[in-house]
Amino acid sequence: MTTAVSVSNLTVISSNGRMLLDDISFVVEQGEFLGIAGTSGSGKTTTALALLGHTRPGATITAGNVEVEGRSILTMSMAERQRLRGQVIAYVPQDARAALTPTMRLGHLLDEAMSLVPANTQPYSEQQVLDHVGLGNLGDLRRRFPHQLSGGQLQRFSLALALVGGARIIVLDEPTSALDPLSRDALLDQIEQLRQQFGLTIIMITHDLVGMLPRLERTLLFDHGRIAQSDSEHTPTIQRAASSKELAITPPGLPISIDRVLTVHQLSATYIQGGRRRVEVLHDVELELASGESVALIGPSGCGKTTLARCIAGLHRTWDGDVHLEGMALAPDARQRPYAQRRRLQMVFQNPYGSLNPRTRIGDLIARPLILAGEHAHSNERVAELLEHVQLPSGYQHRYPYQLSGGERQRVAIACALASEPSLLICDEVTSALDAITQQVIVELLREIQQQTALTMLVITHDHRLAHTLGHRIISMEAGRLVR
Repeated sequence: MTTAVSVSNLTVISSNGRMLLDDISFVVEQGEFLGIAGTSGSGKTTTALALLGHTRPGATITAGNVEVEGRSILTMSMAERQRLRGQVIAYVPQDARAALTPTMRLGHLLDEAMSLVPANTQPYSEQQVLDHVGLGNLGDLRRRFPHQLSGGQLQRFSLALALVGGARIIVLDEPTSALDPLSRDALLDQIEQLRQQFGLTIIMITHDLVGMLPRLERTLLFDHGRIAQSDSEHTPTIQRAASSKELAITPPGLPISIDRVLTVHQLSATYIQGGRRRVEVLHDVELELASGESVALIGPSGCGKTTLARCIAGLHRTWDGDVHLEGMALAPDARQRPYAQRRRLQMVFQNPYGSLNPRTRIGDLIARPLILAGEHAHSNERVAELLEHVQLPSGYQHRYPYQLSGGERQRVAIACALASEPSLLICDEVTSALDAITQQVIVELLREIQQQTALTMLVITHDHRLAHTLGHRIISMEAGRLVR
């Protein structure tokens, strides 16, 4: 068989001397479907980026080599490397919503990607590439903005951008992490169809081994920057290991208080589509949360879960109805709400890297709500307490977000939210991008925080096991309506 990618003795070190990849070697054959799995911070994404000759800020390749179709990508000039990217090997990032410019229409993004490919070498037309990923029937796609697509549609669009140059090797970084099981399987079916149709080599970073194993031909299991297990003969062992780390279903006890912290009455929300046309995405939603209660909101991708959360948080302003927090009416726009009211409602987003300012140290991020509240004098002590509360060393306050793993960044996001001492915490898919072990850490942390502070939580998820673990009640949403 022909070798698509060859990695030999690759070593990557961070700016603080931490070993990110420790002398790893592996080969990927042409047309193979390879999975790379492991816990958060084990080196998966560092490996994926190295395949394109790239590292994150603060990381340096100190030894080893990466060959793509027989050519060393690490010794190429930048111009050669850029030509290779997109036309031979392409990368699909984990969070499509954060990776796409939010103020550009999808048509402009697609035109931009196609303009980078010489006209005489473009393998597909725009319509063909959209047909390949199952988006060809969306007639107004070019006019939409990224926020107007569901998670599954965004991942398909990111895959389309990776295909425009005719790349034969596709590296996908957790493409299914934010999707419900049905959307995940549909995307994976689309990827497999493309692999079979065009003979693509697929290298997929994943923490969902149980869902992925039936499709993978071979798996590499990473642990602390090393390859702990590899090859198909180990996949049964890997599957048992992954299954054993899944969330234990232990529903929390019901809160005693019946005080209403949140009341939502006849909430309907709209989006503007096609320039002027308003499309209703939430329909007469009724919801109540008691003090100390945790409610899990489940439903498929695109059903309106996150839109509801954004309406409550004042981030989606085109809605009608009544929303009350601790008996006080909330204005649709967060900017119109008093600061004291904004403090009492906090939201932890799905992608912590996108919600944390990459240029600000962790300590300053956590201290900001304290300073805004006039607690500057005691902010240093409080930051240390909050870091300890989310099980992070106090020394992390001097680090930047890019120096932390996904699970660590999510804990920082939780600490930032807790700094305001909220009465309501909205958690939007906070574990979807994490491996099973890190998911368990975050879930246990949230349960411990709720038990200690009687915090009210609205947990948005497509993971039924997580819903049963964190929710006193579970509410299902379909097509913008609460159905049960």
